[in-house]
Amino acid sequence: MPKNFVVMVAVISAIGACSSSSSSSSSSSSSSETSENAFAFSTFDEGLENFGVLSDRFEFEEELTDPASLPTSGSARYDGMIALALDNDTADGVIGTVQIDADFSSNTLSGSAGSFINFIDEPTAGSLTISNGQFGPDAGSSNTADVSGSITFEAGQMDVSATADIIFAGETGEVNVGVFESGSAEPTSGDPIAIYGAWIAERQ
Repeated sequence: MPKNFVVMVAVISAIGACSSSSSSSSSSSSSSETSENAFAFSTFDEGLENFGVLSDRFEFEEELTDPASLPTSGSARYDGMIALALDNDTADGVIGTVQIDADFSSNTLSGSAGSFINFIDEPTAGSLTISNGQFGPDAGSSNTADVSGSITFEAGQMDVSATADIIFAGETGEVNVGVFESGSAEPTSGDPIAIYGAWIAERQ
């Protein structure tokens, strides 16, 4: 399993622990994500549980997909979870749903993420676009995608910009993972903050 993915899971788990101790009551507000996503959720803990289920599935697959074993035609949709955490002095992160569309004819990938909830169970504004994704045997070392958008964290609204490594797991790419290789969150004022991020999605 990639080292930066392990770091990301540890960070999100730590934020989840803060969720249990910092929130005095659970909000009844629901996520704005429609039921079309197989992993729609309504609380941070529920989202964290979904993320854990998918993480376990990624570990279960054990082997990353050989690029030559990916489909060579058609397309597939992947539904899953995305988690992001700011690299600052306080626990500040969000979890949301992600939808990935992989085109195996052109070995390209795109997607979107939204319906974010912070660690005190408050729905928070924001969305991300995943674009320019490339993968497969012809991509060489450029198995990456661009991530951009805006999310409101506890620290305020941040413009997010990152490059994510694209990983497939399973015999023929049943699981898709994106791990932020580099990323920053830029507030409306002040210096940019480094950001951790990862998504895990399952082929539908």
